[in-house]
Amino acid sequence: MNKLFGFLLFLIVLLIVLTFKTSSGNYLLAYSTCDTPITYRIGSVDPRFQLSPSEIDQDVNHAAAIWNETAQKPVFVKDPKGDVTINFVYDKRQELSNQVNLLETELDSNKGSLDPKISDYQRRSKVLEQKVIALNEQISYWNERGGAPEDEYQKLRQQQADLQQEASDLNEEAQTLNQSTRQYNSQVRDLNQTVTQLKHSLRQRPEEGVYDSATETITIYLNNSKEERIHTLAHELGHARGLGHYPDPLAIMYPNSTEAILPTTTDKTALNEICRDRSYPDVALERYKLLLEAIVFQLQNRNQASK
Repeated sequence: MNKLFGFLLFLIVLLIVLTFKTSSGNYLLAYSTCDTPITYRIGSVDPRFQLSPSEIDQDVNHAAAIWNETAQKPVFVKDPKGDVTINFVYDKRQELSNQVNLLETELDSNKGSLDPKISDYQRRSKVLEQKVIALNEQISYWNERGGAPEDEYQKLRQQQADLQQEASDLNEEAQTLNQSTRQYNSQVRDLNQTVTQLKHSLRQRPEEGVYDSATETITIYLNNSKEERIHTLAHELGHARGLGHYPDPLAIMYPNSTEAILPTTTDKTALNEICRDRSYPDVALERYKLLLEAIVFQLQNRNQASK
């Protein structure tokens, strides 16, 4: 009996110690998931991304530093044998993205050379139209007077011949411009088709990267700019740390890819919640809840399978 009483007394004292808070509001004995940093390493990188090892290393470390500075302690640490592996996988989405960039560059170049030609053609057409009007007025003038003198008549014939040649030249140029315009419009259609394919592909995975908790891997699929690359890396590292998606469009943890690399109040609040100190009973209770949820999930799957 005395032993049992002593054991119960010990448990009560231990519980008081574990849940006791100091004057600053912190637990006397507390635990934070962020006390143990997540280690990461760079895995495979497809050479078609055309990124040097130093570039990738710098960007990954930058992404990790964003959260380390926000937490004011190392929540991510680089380690050659790190738990989380970061891979750069070149797939159809990156290929389509590259095609879009190339087509847009080509279209800008072609449009830049085509627009001045069209403007020049329109200007010359107006000048020719004015010349034709002036010539017809001269012809009408002399017809009203019974005909033009021989020298004036020859001048009018020459002007008419010159204008016919000018009109012929403009007609040839119009055909060339029409052909160039058709080619340009065809390129526009190709671009729109490629963009549609890219959007369809991106709908399957709305982010430019994915964190797989089962394999503890971060996979980066798209590389559009340095800022966007760092954002995607920081975003997926955030998932690895336990952060979810938030509706703040300026936040790093916003569902869609952006070039935001500065944590917002939303990001900071979410990380602080993940990293807050909790008493050991709270931690044990959370782990018990997770275990219970896993058991319930397995039982539901078994019931569905047996039906």
